[in-house]
Amino acid sequence: MYMARNNFIKAAFIFSSFACLLLFSGCSFLKTTERRAGFEERWGIRIESVRLTAEGYMMDFRYRIVDPHKAAVLIEKNTTPYVVHKKTGVKMIVPTPAKVGPLRQRSDGTPPKVGRTYFMIFGNPGKLVKHGDEVTIVAGNFRAENLVVE
Repeated sequence: MYMARNNFIKAAFIFSSFACLLLFSGCSFLKTTERRAGFEERWGIRIESVRLTAEGYMMDFRYRIVDPHKAAVLIEKNTTPYVVHKKTGVKMIVPTPAKVGPLRQRSDGTPPKVGRTYFMIFGNPGKLVKHGDEVTIVAGNFRAENLVVE
């Protein structure tokens, strides 16, 4: 009898811990969903990801176009995008190799295409930004804060 009761208490503890985990992760998911919905409404984009690439020496920012007129600021030729590392405040830019040009898509005068995914590659000298760090991406008057690097 005692062993059955002890197992019941353990199971109840595990279940309640799991329920709390789901509740709290659901809350952060809702905040992320709300924030991403705000980007769609204000800037006309859906943020796909911010990931480390090239052995951690670069960051890859991907976004999908929802409204081409609102999103135009991100691909303007004259806009100089950069990323700010939240912990250190260091700004990192889009590299511009001589033979390739800027590592981002820029406008040739036509608006961005709805549903298409665009990218910006930022330098990460010295592998300053790590997985899980928060960054802010700035391009003209566009500002995406507290993005978690995957």
